[in-house]
Amino acid sequence: MKVRQPVHQLGQIRELPLLDLSGNLLPGQIPAQLMLCKKLAHIDLNNNLLMGSLPRELFNCSKLLDQSLWSEEFRLSRNSFSGEIPSELGQPQNLQSILDLSYDNLSGHIPPSIGKLGKQFSHWPPEAFEGNLQLCGSPLDRCSIHKRSSSRHACDQLLHLFKSRMVDFDKMNKDARA
Repeated sequence: MKVRQPVHQLGQIRELPLLDLSGNLLPGQIPAQLMLCKKLAHIDLNNNLLMGSLPRELFNCSKLLDQSLWSEEFRLSRNSFSGEIPSELGQPQNLQSILDLSYDNLSGHIPPSIGKLGKQFSHWPPEAFEGNLQLCGSPLDRCSIHKRSSSRHACDQLLHLFKSRMVDFDKMNKDARA
């Protein structure tokens, strides 16, 4: 079943262990009521139209931080989340899950605390963060801002080359007519 509107009564389902609303084109922000679901252990909200910052409270949910419950997936990719990744993300020291924050509009530095999440995440896959053009830090090679500015520089050089060739071509046409 596809949901096409915000889920306002979500917080009333306090015993909810799993939430998969992926691919529903849900608009707006992550509902604050989600933090009332104390037994929530699995969240998949990817491929929606969610926006705004990632709520710090989401990463403070006691069940979500229980290492035995982090064996599932925590996916927030392919939305329009913006701002920085909360440092609370690095708090559960024995995280066992898949975290996917790719293809959002996140910016800033990936919290260094993520590197302390245990040996399985000492080399967190870049795919978990790719597609966030303003995001930088390990495991990403460098800030995408630098990549964008170098791409911009390359475009400027091509434009300059194109304009100079147009002038040469225009001069050739004038010489040929004379």
